[in-house]
Order: sequence, then C-alpha cells, then structure tokens
Amino acid sequence: MVLPDLIYTLSANYDLADIATVGMAVTGQTSAIDSAGFEYPGKAIFNPSVRVYPIQNLELGLQVYNLFDTFDLRGNGGIADASVNPTVIGGAPALGRTISASVRYNF
Repeated sequence: MVLPDLIYTLSANYDLADIATVGMAVTGQTSAIDSAGFEYPGKAIFNPSVRVYPIQNLELGLQVYNLFDTFDLRGNGGIADASVNPTVIGGAPALGRTISASVRYNF
C-alpha cells in the first residue's frame, strides 16, 4: 500500500464587483514510497472556475477539473503484479481534464 506523507487542498475565490467570481483550487500530494521501495512522485491538480452574473438571479458557471491533464495516482496504490515485465502498478488515477458548465436561476 502507498500513502503519501501529505495530501493537501488550497482554494481561493475573487469577486469582481457584482459581475463575476473567479476561483482556483489545487489538490495534491507529496511523493510516496511503497513497501518494495518504489517511489511515486507527488503532483498537484489545478481546478479553475468562473461564475458570471449577466442579470439579476442568473448565474452562468464554467469549471475545469485537472486543467493541465496531469496523470497522478491518488490514494492507495502500489505494485499489482511484479512477476510480469513490465511490472503492473495498481492505483486510482486522477480523472483527466474534465470541463463542466452550469446555469443557475434563483427565484
């Protein structure tokens, strides 16, 4: 099993008057070493967002997960099968770049 020493999340938003809100969230982890001595590098995933308020009670949003499409193993991982060449590594990779949009109307 591989567990990093530190898993972190940083998040910030900035309001541009009453017109828009821009934000950035970063999630990451430090490198981890498994029981066989293999080291898995730590990486960070960047997640920007923007919300625009064109008229009263209407919000348009755009969110991007993994902006730079970074490959990163998250959570438990390690050697799944060392008897084959190349060695099979198990883990839960972060999702690739994912873009979503939203429309919210408050009444």
